[in-house]
Amino acid sequence: MTEQRPNPLLKVGCFLFIFGGILSCLVSVATYLTTIGTMLDVDDATYDYINQAALEQTDGMFGGQEIMGVVSGMVFVMCAIAVIMLILDLIAGLMGLSRSRRPEKYGFFLGWGIPLLVIGVLGTLMGGIFTPPALVGIVCGVVAPILFIVGGVQQNKLHNQNTTPRF
Repeated sequence: MTEQRPNPLLKVGCFLFIFGGILSCLVSVATYLTTIGTMLDVDDATYDYINQAALEQTDGMFGGQEIMGVVSGMVFVMCAIAVIMLILDLIAGLMGLSRSRRPEKYGFFLGWGIPLLVIGVLGTLMGGIFTPPALVGIVCGVVAPILFIVGGVQQNKLHNQNTTPRF
């Protein structure tokens, strides 16, 4: 096991995962809970309009109460996804910090960077780019995984240099 100076890209990526993940989760959950608060604060006239529109669109199968229940359920699922992503970001960031000095651990950064980049890009495309959660999510969902991947490639080169026999 070779101890080196930590790769700066990996170190920045780790901190982006940690702090960006925390900030992204807080912003997402706050946004989702605001949505629930807005739904609970609907006045009678607006609720009657939503109820009537829902009944008309579904031929009387679903009313406003059912529609609001489905939306509330979706909001809570989105909150759960935000917390799960926070846990993944913290795992990647904290474990990455301990591996950023070890060139032989380059596979860790590629193994975490590629799937988290795919998830981050998909989340950005689905959630929009100009919403507060998306802007914060780009930092830990796109930038941090790119730093992990580039840093992992650099770690691989360093590992190959250290293990290649010299004649």
